[in-house]
Amino acid sequence: MRALVCSQPVIRKSLFLLASLVLAAACAKSGDAVLDEAKFLIDRQEYEAATIKLDAAILEADSGGTVATDADAVELRRLASSAYFGLSKLTILDIASDVSSFPDDGDENDFLQFACLVDTLDVSRFDSIQTSIKRLTDLGAAALAEETNKSVSFQAGITELVEAFGLPPRKGSTANTAGLVEGASITPCAKSTFTLTIASMTEADKNKVLNDFVNADDHFRNAGIKETDAIMKALRENYCRLKVQDPSPGFRLVDLQAQIVCQLSDTNPATIVTGAPPCADFTSAGTKAAAITTCLAQDNTQL
Repeated sequence: MRALVCSQPVIRKSLFLLASLVLAAACAKSGDAVLDEAKFLIDRQEYEAATIKLDAAILEADSGGTVATDADAVELRRLASSAYFGLSKLTILDIASDVSSFPDDGDENDFLQFACLVDTLDVSRFDSIQTSIKRLTDLGAAALAEETNKSVSFQAGITELVEAFGLPPRKGSTANTAGLVEGASITPCAKSTFTLTIASMTEADKNKVLNDFVNADDHFRNAGIKETDAIMKALRENYCRLKVQDPSPGFRLVDLQAQIVCQLSDTNPATIVTGAPPCADFTSAGTKAAAITTCLAQDNTQL
């Protein structure tokens, strides 16, 4: 699967425009030899060669001791992010399309949906996704918030969303499948596909996911994604389901582990994770429903 290629899937609402901007930037010639060669390598799926070339160019651009944020430097980092994402064997535009097609009815199986995208991947692929995120976030919040960088902010949000929804099920489960090519989607997407490996999820994993939820929300807002869009609703609903389980800041590892158990199995999470809340506490009709609604009504700066 390609990271950014010159073909255009159908992406609804405001995602269509922003994904198109990312695509156009990837396919257009810039007149800069390094940028054009990197785009050529990415389109040929020669991602490792592209990362080597782009990282060298970024190092040179930042040689003044600070992160360069001029247009060419931003483009170097955007392409480097794309190349590292390509090493994960996932596709930015396909992910945007999949997420934008999630149900708008408070669907409570988003981690399961992502498990069916990522559970054929070697877990080390998430190191590439982490680097993909870092190449963009190193630009700083001010640069990513600039009007001219909307497509870059959108790309940052997509990579963060993939880690937020993909890392927990990948660390917390293994797919009971045979013969699938790495990176292939699991079809049908069903709970029976997975064996739980919840103990493999760590506090460091939880912290990555927490940061991704908050940062992706910011980056999508910068990109002009509306709060009513499926991509934002998925972020906020899942964050709030986790957040309301405990009054401490953010959310706990035990809550994230319990959510994965609930979405990928019919097991009572308390039988696997000590102190885990019941599955009903994560639902829009359960005991924490009012708290989830209150959380969703908050401005994102209060999340």
